[in-house]
Amino acid sequence: MEGAAGGMRSRDWVDFLSSDIVKGGFVDAMMETINLQIQQTNHLHGIVSVEDLSFSHALRYDTARWKKYKFDPGFSRLRHMGNVLCDRTQGQVLFPINIKDTHWTLFSMNGVNHQ
Repeated sequence: MEGAAGGMRSRDWVDFLSSDIVKGGFVDAMMETINLQIQQTNHLHGIVSVEDLSFSHALRYDTARWKKYKFDPGFSRLRHMGNVLCDRTQGQVLFPINIKDTHWTLFSMNGVNHQ
């Protein structure tokens, strides 16, 4: 395997298929694969953004931290992506999110359709 999964062997994926908690390396490898595909697809390059886990972590900040949204550096990427989605210069944002430290899903936000 290449990229973020470069050091993984096929037996390393057994954990991914089990009921155990998924390790962050698997998610990094999956997101990197999606990102590579987007970079190699001309009509998607530049209008689709693939975000890492820090993007979804910012969504989980506590209420006290959200009150500092405009100034807190932890929100910088979230603010930027919100702006480009709102003004429709970014077509789509894909980002992973963890549910109860066990399950993973991929969220997609569409800036053109505001969905």
